[in-house]
Amino acid sequence: MGSSKIKNLLLILILFQIVGCKSSISNKDVVVKAGLYFTPSGNPVNGDIIYRFANGVVSGKYAVRNGIPDGEWCSCGYQNEIINCGSFKPVNFKGGNKNVLRIQEFNFSERTYHNSTYIVIIRGQIPLDTLNLINSLRAQNGLDNRPMEFASIELK
Repeated sequence: MGSSKIKNLLLILILFQIVGCKSSISNKDVVVKAGLYFTPSGNPVNGDIIYRFANGVVSGKYAVRNGIPDGEWCSCGYQNEIINCGSFKPVNFKGGNKNVLRIQEFNFSERTYHNSTYIVIIRGQIPLDTLNLINSLRAQNGLDNRPMEFASIELK
């Protein structure tokens, strides 16, 4: 292989690494509006949100795409050891209630304990009759029988 081909190959590999790298932002610089995560300039966060202890050691991070938690997350101890980890995965929401903003699959692991649930982000107050809401969401969105938790946000 000629030296110009090697240089071109190296350039292509470097470009792949640059394009493939995720950006990161400190949680202190994130603006939360209506349950979505934005940069100070108003763009949706795309990358990792990094949390730090007072001494600067990373205490956790999670992946966000288009302002919505989407991907892996982890929490770390003071020696940078991983305490627990998991993932967020948005569900393709098809309906079931006009006040539901989104549904996220939430997976959690700590040592030998594993849990998976759905988090339902809802506008305003959570209805008292959550059983009917859960049944409606399961039927219209093809969700399995994992537990559902509700989080309420106010839109301003």
